[in-house]
Amino acid sequence: VDHCVLDSPAVDESGLNSSPVSLGRISGVSGQSGDDGCTPCVNVGSVVEGPGDGGLTGSQHLIAVNDEQYPGYIRIIWNEHKAEMTDLSANDMEIMFKCMQIVEKCMRNTMKPHKVNWAQFGNMVPHLHWHAIPRYQNDMHFPQSIWGIEQRQCPADILAQRRELAGQMHKLIIEELNRSL
Repeated sequence: VDHCVLDSPAVDESGLNSSPVSLGRISGVSGQSGDDGCTPCVNVGSVVEGPGDGGLTGSQHLIAVNDEQYPGYIRIIWNEHKAEMTDLSANDMEIMFKCMQIVEKCMRNTMKPHKVNWAQFGNMVPHLHWHAIPRYQNDMHFPQSIWGIEQRQCPADILAQRRELAGQMHKLIIEELNRSL
């Protein structure tokens, strides 16, 4: 049973990110997602190739967020309807933290950000999830959060370099997850 799936945005002929595509799976603990029209369940279930009916299986998955200004932005989402970290068992919490460590390590080693921002909200969906965002002093919002007031435009050539690094990072994350979980 799979517990971690890394999805990455595809690049269309214009060089811009389009929809996510599955890059790989990691075997581990099983879990279930709801069949209640929940947005994360429905959206990810539509792009992840899973056993059986193609729906989500396992406990968590990773999504490379399709954000032109923030290449390398990753979201780690727990598949089951769990709203808080304390809703997880000790074993599940260990898996979540290990996955977070791997994502951050790969992000820092590959993308070389000034800082990695972690955010956890979940006010609108019943899925515990973490946002991991590589931050640079010349990104659009620095030093504000990415949801803050725009500070500047990041040059297109720098964003293109970061998109290339993000692709390398995704491969490294898959390798590390395969080795570690």
